[in-house]
Amino acid sequence: MVRLFVSSLTILVVSLALVKAQEPIVVANYPKVNAVPPVDSPEVIAWLKEIDFTGAPAIPLHKGDPPSCPNPPIADE
Repeated sequence: MVRLFVSSLTILVVSLALVKAQEPIVVANYPKVNAVPPVDSPEVIAWLKEIDFTGAPAIPLHKGDPPSCPNPPIADE
């Protein structure tokens, strides 16, 4: 019983220490809500450079911001 209590207390203390050690969330560092995030940020450019697109199929992209749906909506929706 004592071991269980000590183990539970240790887990609680470690969990609290980890939560306290986290940095605060800065909302300004994230894209605006309900907006298309920028794709020209340094992070996105670096991620795109890491992707090997040689085996990816060539799919035509739709135009618009955001892209429009080329098909009419389903009648039963």
